[in-house]
Amino acid sequence: MKTMIIDCNYLSYQAFYTMRDLDHDGVPSGVVFGFLNRLLYLGHQFRSNRFALCWDSRKSYRRMEYSEYKSHRREHTDDELATYSILWEQMDELKYHILQEIGFNNIFEQWGIEADDLMAWIAERVPDSVIVTSDEDLFQCLTEETEIFNPSSKKSWTKRSFEIEYGIHPKDWWRVKAIGGCSSDNVKGVAGVGEKKAIQWITRKMNPDTKTFEKIEAAIEAGLIDRNESLVRLPHPATKDLDICEDDFDIEGLKFVAQRYGMNSFIEGPQFKRWEDLFAGDFQVVEDRSASARHERKQTTNKIRDRRRKR
Repeated sequence: MKTMIIDCNYLSYQAFYTMRDLDHDGVPSGVVFGFLNRLLYLGHQFRSNRFALCWDSRKSYRRMEYSEYKSHRREHTDDELATYSILWEQMDELKYHILQEIGFNNIFEQWGIEADDLMAWIAERVPDSVIVTSDEDLFQCLTEETEIFNPSSKKSWTKRSFEIEYGIHPKDWWRVKAIGGCSSDNVKGVAGVGEKKAIQWITRKMNPDTKTFEKIEAAIEAGLIDRNESLVRLPHPATKDLDICEDDFDIEGLKFVAQRYGMNSFIEGPQFKRWEDLFAGDFQVVEDRSASARHERKQTTNKIRDRRRKR
């Protein structure tokens, strides 16, 4: 079985944006429901029950090194903060209580370290793994034994498909980010240089007589690339060793959580059978795309719409 290395912050935000209005007796539950539902889907998608669940720390070594790092993500209005607090509270519930109650043992978080670093550390040491994320920074972790799956696009990346697309080895991807910058993390690279030109320089296909070549060389001399390396290369040097062990799934724990959050669909009918099969590692049936599964999703969507109309 593959080990699924999960970007839990990404999965939580994805659940929040699709199910934020779902609640049980006035208690928000959309992130909890959406997150667990996605784990169930991924387990059957990859026919595995081996999970490594990685979370971002709210403190960041990289921000300490470079104050502009992800600074654009920290700017929120009061209304946005109130909205996101609903997300953050459910993330804490998942991380510190719910997942443990269900029997997930590999729940990882380190002070100052991002989920990306934890995922990269695990991918280096656990063969036959799949990183579940939409973050392209993780491309640098692709190997013959490690692939990436983006749940948003449903696209998988292998070392081979990456090399065909970009013409470089995955291990050089951090150099592309260090030279061209990373807009999603607000890391400034060489002015006017993007991924394509950075790849041209790395692969020695850039004319050394061009101004772009001169700018990259000057940036290296000035130490820009060295500064960016610790911001974009994975894992961060401060990442500590992790202990990875077997999960201890508990169907009674799942029932307890489901009842507490009003997620009765998890413990009734075909969905409950899928949870039982996941815990047992029984994947004889391919991912359920039956009428009952479609009906389940439709019911959830209708509940959310009804709540919105009442408001």
